[in-house]
Amino acid sequence: MRSVQGRCLCIQRSQDFSFNKSKSVTRNDVARLANVSPSVVSYVLNNTRNVSPEKKQRILDAIKELNYIPNAAARGLKVQKTFHIAYICDDVKNGHFSEMLQELEKISYKCGYFISLCTTRADESYIDEVLGMRFDGIIITSMRLSTHQINRLSVVPTVMLMNRDASEFDPRISKLIVDIYGGERSAMRYLEAIGRKRIAFVECIREMPIDKDVIDYRKAAYLDALNERGIEPIVLSSLDYDSLYHKVTKMMRSSEAPDAFVCHDDNHAIVVSGACKKAGKSIPDEVTIVGYDGISMLKYQSVPISSVEIPRSTMAHKAMHMLLAMIEKNETHTEYIDTSLMIRN
Repeated sequence: MRSVQGRCLCIQRSQDFSFNKSKSVTRNDVARLANVSPSVVSYVLNNTRNVSPEKKQRILDAIKELNYIPNAAARGLKVQKTFHIAYICDDVKNGHFSEMLQELEKISYKCGYFISLCTTRADESYIDEVLGMRFDGIIITSMRLSTHQINRLSVVPTVMLMNRDASEFDPRISKLIVDIYGGERSAMRYLEAIGRKRIAFVECIREMPIDKDVIDYRKAAYLDALNERGIEPIVLSSLDYDSLYHKVTKMMRSSEAPDAFVCHDDNHAIVVSGACKKAGKSIPDEVTIVGYDGISMLKYQSVPISSVEIPRSTMAHKAMHMLLAMIEKNETHTEYIDTSLMIRN
């Protein structure tokens, strides 16, 4: 009997409630239909105070009936937030960056934030535009932006995924340090253990300009490993992926062909593998290829490519928690992440 009466009351209330469909639904409209004050609606929407189950259900029913969508901009003005985070990276075509964005988006959404991708442009007007967007926080992984440009962003809570001397950064920036050097040394130890003698290093293609302050920890680890063994390095530099492909193809057809490659990242490693196949080389029997980042698409390659894996899920969780600590508590942190070698043969 009570349930029938409840339905009748709800129908009666809906009939008595007049609403102009040409107007946007407001919080006050929801409050009138649910027969509560607008402040109680806010408590439910923002989960800031306890509301009785009966009132909460009336409000939820009213929201559904009116198809009410809270005004995020108005909410942001009230609490002086945009609930919007920027992820600044160099190349979204790179599997590492796109997979990192996916991980960050999952976490940020659960925390009540939207995240936007901002592809880097290494000029001052770009920094001005980013600051003008009034993001609540910024996560940066870039070899193109200068240290000066990154420091300009420190007026906003910022987490930097480190690839240069940390002492040069504004102390307000939180730092996430990945053991890039150690990962490359593990790759070099593996190649030495399987008897590779002529190991070539593939640098980042030059169409992606790198700031002078950036330290190429991969190359540094490669050079240190060969220097300890008294072996001359073989460093390949190319303007773009096409020129890299042709350069490696020609090299692999010569008498001085390397028996292993360590590459700046997995994209470069995939290009190198294609060139080796074009030259008629068997992978990994005649030549071993090691990339960097451990992107998921590697496992679908027709030839086995090993890679130094960066744990993106762990990285994304740490970066977001560090950023939220800055946004909510004004706390700056430094965290460290290890890498691991994934061997495919």
